[in-house]
Order: sequence, then structure tokens, then C-alpha cells
Amino acid sequence: MEFDIKPYVVKDCSSNFDNMIQQVRSVKDGVGRVRRNISINSASTANIRTSLRNSQNNMEALIEKLASLENGLDVAVDLYLSCERNILGQQNNNTNSSSGRKGLSGWWSNFKEWASTGVWDDPDKAARIKRDKAMAKELRDLLKSERFSKKTWKKASVEERKQILTELFAEMQRIYGIELTDITIQPIEAEPGYITYGYYMDYNKSMCINEDLLADAGNYKQIMDTMAHEMRHGYQHAVVENPDAFQVDPGTVTEWRNNIQNYKRIETDGFKAYRDQPIERDARKFAGWVV
Repeated sequence: MEFDIKPYVVKDCSSNFDNMIQQVRSVKDGVGRVRRNISINSASTANIRTSLRNSQNNMEALIEKLASLENGLDVAVDLYLSCERNILGQQNNNTNSSSGRKGLSGWWSNFKEWASTGVWDDPDKAARIKRDKAMAKELRDLLKSERFSKKTWKKASVEERKQILTELFAEMQRIYGIELTDITIQPIEAEPGYITYGYYMDYNKSMCINEDLLADAGNYKQIMDTMAHEMRHGYQHAVVENPDAFQVDPGTVTEWRNNIQNYKRIETDGFKAYRDQPIERDARKFAGWVV
């Protein structure tokens, strides 16, 4: 049997998506700066701000799609290589039709297992991903409840939205199985060219959400994504500090611990290094399962 796919070519395409994501995000942040700098209040400027906001939302949706394509290409390569190794191994091991049928059945079972987790040859990691997806589903169900739904959010004032986030902060801790101290909702200054939606602070086990986002009901999805993402960082730190209290595979615990000790920051290491580090990839993927 011959395989003609060239994984390295697909990987190169994946890195190109990363470059496009950075370029689109740069344009989106530039549009945001223009929108914030419009100081004249009139019907015409209101229309301009609305148009700019819609452009930002469209670009954010494009960024999500590009990120999904990038992750999909990486997963496709991994799946292809795993299938190739497994199929070739089955050909070598199965010498008669009876054992061949049994091998095919086993292969199909492994394939379905992989399809649900993204992992094939690491049972501990696959089990952890299944638990993560179950946790994400519980969070999704929470956001569908009346109190935290988009419908309720749209009708709420800024002060009411702050209260909603405070209550959501408490509910999400229960699902993550962690204890944080506080959530702060206040304006956040960011590096030129970037918008900071929120962040997690491990030194005092707290979160901060950018208050500037609350005035626009259209930011609901981004805010909920940020809540799930930053709370995931709290979860990662809790796992590293007390791994026996969580069901996370040792390889992932080690990876998270090493990354936390050598965390990459945009201002010093660049956006790509920041985005590609393990705990950011994990938080981004997990939040994508939630929102």
C-alpha cells in the first residue's frame, strides 16, 4: 500500500494560517482604535461606530475560522500518520481472513476512540480530553440557562452585566473544581495594536475582565469565551499545584508546569510565541468547546 500525502506540506500550510491570523488581528485592533478615537457624538458618527464594530465582529469570526482550519490541518496530519502506522501494522500482523476481520474491528474501534478525543496512542491523555469535553458541555449548558443566556445579557444594563459575570464566576468555579478569590471588572490598558479582553492572576487567584466590552451587547460571545479561557488558566495552575486532586495525565501536568515556569509574553516574546505555548493552546481550544 502506498501513501502519497506529504505531511510536511500540510504543516507548512498550517503555519501560513498562523500568519494570516496575526495580520487579520492587527487590522481588527486597528479598527478598534479608530472606533474608540471617534469623539464626536452625532447620528453619523454613531453609524460609523456601528459599522466599525460590525467589521471587528466579522474579522473576529474570520480569525476563529482560520484558527479552526489551522488546528484541523494539524489534527489531520496526526490522524493520517496514526492511520498509516496502524494500517501497516495490521497488514504485517494479520495472516488469515479470520484474524484480519478481528484486526479491522479493533482498528475501527480505535478510530472512533480517536475521533472523539483527538488522541489515539495515549489512553491517559484521551481520558483527560473526554473529561474536559464533559466539563465544557456542562459550561455550555450553564450559558444556555436563562440567567446567563445571550437573551438576558442583551436586556441587561452595564451594572446588571457586571452582576451576571460575578454570579457566573462563582458557578464556573464549581464546574472547574477550583477556588478563586475574586473577579474584577474594570478598563484594561493594552499594548499598542492589541485589545486585552481579560486575564488571570495566579498570585492572588483572581480574574479581570475588560469593562469597556460590557457596553456593547454584541461582545457577549467574546466575553463568555474570555471567561472560559481565563478560568481555564486558573484550572491549569490548580492542576500543576495539586495534581493529585485532578484527573489529568502526567504528561500534560509536566507540559503545563514547564510552560508556567517559562511563560511567553507578547511584549517580550512576540505574538506567535505567546499564542503557540501549551497553556494558551489548551485554554483557547477548551474555550472553543464551551462557546
